[in-house]
Amino acid sequence: MPVVDARGRVIGSPLEKEQAPKSKVISYDRIKDIIENIPSLRTRAIVATQYALAARIGELIVYRHPSLGFETQGLLKQNIEYHEKSKVFTCTIPNFKNKKQPFKKPFISVTEKFVFEPFARWYKQTGEQVFPLKFSRIRQLISEALPSGFSTHALRHSRATHLAEQFNFNAYEIKAFLGHARLDTSAIYVTQDLTRSANKLKEGLI
Repeated sequence: MPVVDARGRVIGSPLEKEQAPKSKVISYDRIKDIIENIPSLRTRAIVATQYALAARIGELIVYRHPSLGFETQGLLKQNIEYHEKSKVFTCTIPNFKNKKQPFKKPFISVTEKFVFEPFARWYKQTGEQVFPLKFSRIRQLISEALPSGFSTHALRHSRATHLAEQFNFNAYEIKAFLGHARLDTSAIYVTQDLTRSANKLKEGLI
Protein backbone atom coordinates (compact mmCIF):
# COMPACT_ATOMS: atom_id res chain seq x y z
CA MET A 1 0.00 0.00 0.00
CA PRO A 2 1.55 3.38 -0.99
CA VAL A 3 2.21 6.10 1.54
CA VAL A 4 0.27 9.28 0.85
CA ASP A 5 0.34 12.78 2.23
CA ALA A 6 -2.59 14.72 3.74
CA ARG A 7 -3.88 15.59 0.27
CA GLY A 8 -3.76 12.04 -1.05
CA ARG A 9 -0.55 12.36 -3.09
CA VAL A 10 1.64 9.26 -3.26
CA ILE A 11 5.07 9.76 -1.70
CA GLY A 12 6.77 7.10 -3.78
CA SER A 13 9.55 4.60 -3.19
CA PRO A 14 10.45 2.84 0.09
CA LEU A 15 13.52 5.09 0.34
CA GLU A 16 11.37 8.21 0.07
CA LYS A 17 9.03 6.69 2.65
CA GLU A 18 11.85 6.59 5.21
CA GLN A 19 12.92 10.18 4.47
CA ALA A 20 9.44 11.64 4.14
CA PRO A 21 8.73 15.13 5.51
CA LYS A 22 6.93 15.34 8.83
CA SER A 23 3.54 16.15 7.30
CA LYS A 24 3.28 12.82 5.44
CA VAL A 25 0.98 9.95 6.30
CA ILE A 26 2.17 6.46 7.19
CA SER A 27 0.33 3.65 5.42
CA TYR A 28 -2.07 1.42 7.36
CA ASP A 29 0.01 -1.71 6.81
CA ARG A 30 3.18 0.10 7.86
CA ILE A 31 1.54 1.36 11.07
CA LYS A 32 0.45 -2.20 11.86
CA ASP A 33 3.95 -3.51 11.22
CA ILE A 34 5.56 -0.80 13.37
CA ILE A 35 3.28 -1.46 16.35
CA GLU A 36 3.55 -5.25 16.18
CA ASN A 37 7.35 -5.09 16.16
CA ILE A 38 7.89 -2.78 19.15
CA PRO A 39 9.49 -5.01 21.83
CA SER A 40 8.41 -3.03 24.91
CA LEU A 41 4.73 -3.48 25.87
CA ARG A 42 4.58 0.05 27.31
CA THR A 43 5.92 1.68 24.14
CA ARG A 44 3.76 -0.57 21.98
CA ALA A 45 0.71 0.47 24.01
CA ILE A 46 1.65 4.16 23.79
CA VAL A 47 2.06 4.12 20.00
CA ALA A 48 -1.04 1.96 19.53
CA THR A 49 -3.12 4.26 21.74
CA GLN A 50 -2.00 7.52 20.17
CA TYR A 51 -2.66 6.10 16.72
CA ALA A 52 -5.96 4.37 17.56
CA LEU A 53 -7.41 7.44 19.32
CA ALA A 54 -5.89 9.91 16.82
CA ALA A 55 -4.72 11.77 19.90
CA ARG A 56 -2.22 14.55 20.35
CA ILE A 57 0.51 13.55 22.83
CA GLY A 58 -0.67 16.07 25.41
CA GLU A 59 -4.14 14.56 25.36
CA LEU A 60 -2.80 11.29 26.78
CA ILE A 61 -0.77 12.62 29.72
CA VAL A 62 -0.86 15.22 32.48
CA TYR A 63 -0.01 18.30 30.48
CA ARG A 64 -0.11 22.06 30.90
CA HIS A 65 -0.95 23.50 27.53
CA PRO A 66 1.42 26.45 26.97
CA SER A 67 -0.90 28.59 24.86
CA LEU A 68 -4.21 27.79 26.57
CA GLY A 69 -2.80 28.05 30.08
CA PHE A 70 -4.56 25.14 31.75
CA GLU A 71 -3.60 21.63 32.81
CA THR A 72 -5.35 18.47 31.69
CA GLN A 73 -5.12 15.03 33.25
CA GLY A 74 -4.87 13.01 30.07
CA LEU A 75 -6.11 9.43 29.82
CA LEU A 76 -7.34 8.08 33.16
CA LYS A 77 -8.67 4.59 33.91
CA GLN A 78 -11.84 6.09 35.37
CA ASN A 79 -12.55 7.64 31.96
CA ILE A 80 -12.22 4.38 30.03
CA GLU A 81 -15.28 2.20 29.48
CA TYR A 82 -15.05 -1.34 28.16
CA HIS A 83 -18.05 -2.74 26.33
CA GLU A 84 -17.89 -6.51 26.76
CA LYS A 85 -20.47 -7.38 24.12
CA SER A 86 -18.88 -5.39 21.30
CA LYS A 87 -15.32 -5.59 22.71
CA VAL A 88 -14.71 -1.87 22.37
CA PHE A 89 -12.86 0.51 24.70
CA THR A 90 -14.35 4.01 24.73
CA CYS A 91 -11.79 6.54 25.98
CA THR A 92 -12.74 10.03 27.13
CA ILE A 93 -9.76 12.34 26.58
CA PRO A 94 -9.27 16.12 26.63
CA ASN A 95 -9.59 17.99 23.35
CA PHE A 96 -7.16 20.91 23.25
CA LYS A 97 -8.22 22.91 20.22
CA ASN A 98 -12.00 22.92 20.26
CA LYS A 99 -13.56 25.00 23.04
CA LYS A 100 -17.04 23.80 22.10
CA GLN A 101 -15.99 20.18 22.61
CA PRO A 102 -13.49 20.09 25.53
CA PHE A 103 -13.64 16.28 25.63
CA LYS A 104 -13.94 13.66 22.92
CA LYS A 105 -14.68 9.93 23.03
CA PRO A 106 -12.70 8.02 20.43
CA PHE A 107 -12.62 4.25 20.74
CA ILE A 108 -10.43 1.18 20.29
CA SER A 109 -12.09 -1.93 18.85
CA VAL A 110 -11.03 -5.58 18.85
CA THR A 111 -11.55 -5.37 15.09
CA GLU A 112 -8.00 -4.00 14.95
CA LYS A 113 -6.16 -6.48 17.17
CA PHE A 114 -2.77 -4.88 16.58
CA VAL A 115 -3.91 -1.82 18.58
CA PHE A 116 -6.55 -3.45 20.78
CA GLU A 117 -4.34 -6.15 22.32
CA PRO A 118 -1.42 -3.96 23.49
CA PHE A 119 -3.87 -1.40 24.86
CA ALA A 120 -5.90 -4.08 26.68
CA ARG A 121 -2.78 -5.67 28.18
CA TRP A 122 -1.39 -2.34 29.35
CA TYR A 123 -4.80 -1.26 30.69
CA LYS A 124 -4.91 -4.31 32.99
CA GLN A 125 -1.54 -3.68 34.60
CA THR A 126 -1.18 0.11 34.69
CA GLY A 127 -2.28 2.51 37.43
CA GLU A 128 -4.96 5.21 37.40
CA GLN A 129 -2.87 7.44 35.14
CA VAL A 130 -2.60 5.20 32.09
CA PHE A 131 0.58 6.84 30.80
CA PRO A 132 2.38 8.54 33.74
CA LEU A 133 5.10 10.11 31.60
CA LYS A 134 6.46 13.57 30.91
CA PHE A 135 5.80 15.12 27.51
CA SER A 136 9.44 14.92 26.41
CA ARG A 137 9.72 11.25 27.37
CA ILE A 138 6.55 10.05 25.66
CA ARG A 139 7.46 12.01 22.53
CA GLN A 140 10.92 10.40 22.55
CA LEU A 141 9.48 6.89 22.84
CA ILE A 142 7.05 7.45 19.99
CA SER A 143 9.65 9.15 17.78
CA GLU A 144 12.06 6.24 18.23
CA ALA A 145 9.37 3.80 17.10
CA LEU A 146 8.46 5.73 13.92
CA PRO A 147 10.38 5.79 10.63
CA SER A 148 12.97 8.53 10.30
CA GLY A 149 11.47 11.86 9.20
CA PHE A 150 8.01 11.33 10.69
CA SER A 151 6.80 13.39 13.63
CA THR A 152 4.64 11.95 16.40
CA HIS A 153 1.72 13.95 14.98
CA ALA A 154 1.90 11.78 11.84
CA LEU A 155 0.03 9.12 13.82
CA ARG A 156 -2.96 11.46 14.15
CA HIS A 157 -2.96 12.40 10.46
CA SER A 158 -2.47 8.78 9.48
CA ARG A 159 -5.41 7.65 11.61
CA ALA A 160 -7.72 10.24 10.11
CA THR A 161 -6.72 9.14 6.61
CA HIS A 162 -7.22 5.47 7.47
CA LEU A 163 -10.64 6.10 9.04
CA ALA A 164 -11.74 7.46 5.66
CA GLU A 165 -9.94 4.90 3.51
CA GLN A 166 -10.23 1.67 5.51
CA PHE A 167 -13.49 2.23 7.38
CA ASN A 168 -15.41 4.67 5.17
CA PHE A 169 -15.85 7.30 7.89
CA ASN A 170 -17.55 10.43 6.57
CA ALA A 171 -16.44 13.95 7.46
CA TYR A 172 -18.89 14.23 10.37
CA GLU A 173 -17.64 10.99 11.92
CA ILE A 174 -14.00 12.04 11.53
CA LYS A 175 -14.83 15.42 13.08
CA ALA A 176 -16.32 13.75 16.16
CA PHE A 177 -13.52 11.19 16.45
CA LEU A 178 -10.66 13.68 16.18
CA GLY A 179 -12.44 16.57 17.88
CA HIS A 180 -12.01 19.03 15.03
CA ALA A 181 -13.57 22.44 15.52
CA ARG A 182 -14.34 22.83 11.81
CA LEU A 183 -15.96 20.37 9.43
CA ASP A 184 -13.81 21.52 6.52
CA THR A 185 -10.72 20.28 8.40
CA SER A 186 -12.25 16.81 8.61
CA ALA A 187 -13.42 16.96 5.00
CA ILE A 188 -9.81 17.06 3.77
CA TYR A 189 -9.43 13.37 4.57
CA VAL A 190 -12.70 12.43 2.89
CA THR A 191 -12.01 14.59 -0.17
CA GLN A 192 -8.71 12.84 -0.85
CA ASP A 193 -10.51 9.49 -0.72
CA LEU A 194 -13.23 10.72 -3.08
CA THR A 195 -10.56 11.94 -5.49
CA ARG A 196 -9.01 8.48 -5.68
CA SER A 197 -12.44 6.93 -6.15
CA ALA A 198 -13.21 9.35 -8.97
CA ASN A 199 -9.93 8.51 -10.66
CA LYS A 200 -10.73 4.79 -10.47
CA LEU A 201 -14.11 5.44 -12.05
CA LYS A 202 -12.55 7.57 -14.76
CA GLU A 203 -10.02 4.84 -15.55
CA GLY A 204 -12.82 2.30 -15.83
CA LEU A 205 -14.69 4.46 -18.33
CA ILE A 206 -11.71 5.09 -20.63
